[in-house]
Amino acid sequence: MTTPYNMVTLSPSLVLQVLRNRLLLKASTKIRGDLVHKPGSSVYAGFDPTSDSLHVGHLLTIIPLIHFQHAGYQPIAVLGGATGMIGDPSGRTKDRESLSTDFVQENIIKMSSILSTIFSNSLSLVSVTPAQPVLKILNNADWYRDINVIEFLSGFARSFRVGAMLHKESVQLRLQSEHGISFAEFSYPIFQAYDFFHLHQNYKTWLQIGGGDQWGNISSGCELLNKCTQEDIEGLTVPLLLSSSGEKISKTANNAIWLSPNKTSPFQLYQFFLQTPDDTVHQYLLNFTFTSFEEIERIILDHLSNPEKRIAQVHLAKQVTQLVHGERGLEEALISTKALFEDQQLLYSLSRDSFEKLFKSVPSVSLSKEEVKSSADKLVNVVYHLPGINSRKKARKLIESGALHINSKKVESIDEKWSHDTHVIRDYISVIKIGKKTVQLIKWT
Repeated sequence: MTTPYNMVTLSPSLVLQVLRNRLLLKASTKIRGDLVHKPGSSVYAGFDPTSDSLHVGHLLTIIPLIHFQHAGYQPIAVLGGATGMIGDPSGRTKDRESLSTDFVQENIIKMSSILSTIFSNSLSLVSVTPAQPVLKILNNADWYRDINVIEFLSGFARSFRVGAMLHKESVQLRLQSEHGISFAEFSYPIFQAYDFFHLHQNYKTWLQIGGGDQWGNISSGCELLNKCTQEDIEGLTVPLLLSSSGEKISKTANNAIWLSPNKTSPFQLYQFFLQTPDDTVHQYLLNFTFTSFEEIERIILDHLSNPEKRIAQVHLAKQVTQLVHGERGLEEALISTKALFEDQQLLYSLSRDSFEKLFKSVPSVSLSKEEVKSSADKLVNVVYHLPGINSRKKARKLIESGALHINSKKVESIDEKWSHDTHVIRDYISVIKIGKKTVQLIKWT
């Protein structure tokens, strides 16, 4: 169990210290230590609905919002119904594809559900007061619909200097690229700053949180709003989540681990964090969980004493899965993990409905029983159909190395015969495990 802690009385500077200690603070404006905000003050983060799901990289932005929520601040998530149609140039080499209004609106509905679920689940992981402010989800298209474009350009946009905008790293990279940058994406920072201005005027918002690649947009927006309002308007960025190769985990990089159970199942999310390397797990416990510092230190000491048990990774995977998918999602992930890696009898006892529910996002291929009966004798001639294998040569290498398991049983020989009675569960499915991490399914028709 997580050790809950109560942040309700913390000031902004103390929350920043918590984020710093949890390695969640990459950069920030100079937030005064004596800064005090009126009751009802809010902090926000923006998410453009370019996909129907958020991904694990977004958790590094969401979790600081939760920390501020538990310090008594109103958390606001702004979904870019307007800015998502424009496109943020940060981290891209060419313009984003144009999105339809219907597509964006559908994504907003799905993202809103994910955010609401995460904030609701966080209540079981951190102790809170009855007066806990709840998440407010806004769509920035709601305030742009009534703005006259001429008034916007001659008013708010007049404060932006083209020279300063041209010097932004994201703009420079695009100017030097083959595709250049459109005026629409060049103007994105103006709209991002106006979002902050609107929130400050209407929701007492004083802080914007964003990813590390947003620092240019956030800091310039804060500078402008400080001049416009003569008040303390602040911003901070969090580290980007990187893959083992150092690449940003994102939709653009095509390596996202999604927060929607329809795209990445609770089992897959659990497995992603369970496979965290030893040299990263301490950082991830600080980043992704609300476990107390004392508890984390105890977990790390236990882990170092018994590294084969992966104590730290198990705690991390449980905490993140519960945050994203709740207790029921965690239970599904644990049952799936036990069935696939620990208890062969449990795997064979699962009903067809249970398979469909627990492994619905696991990659699969459909094969005809009649086709296989007539064309396959050796097991290698069946498993090569899987997306993760794709060739008989690779299938043979996996078997020879002892890396291929069918229904939790290791395949011992490349000459092993395929048997429908032996290799198919409930006349319906075969579970193929490749190495320690990859699981795929054969669904029989």
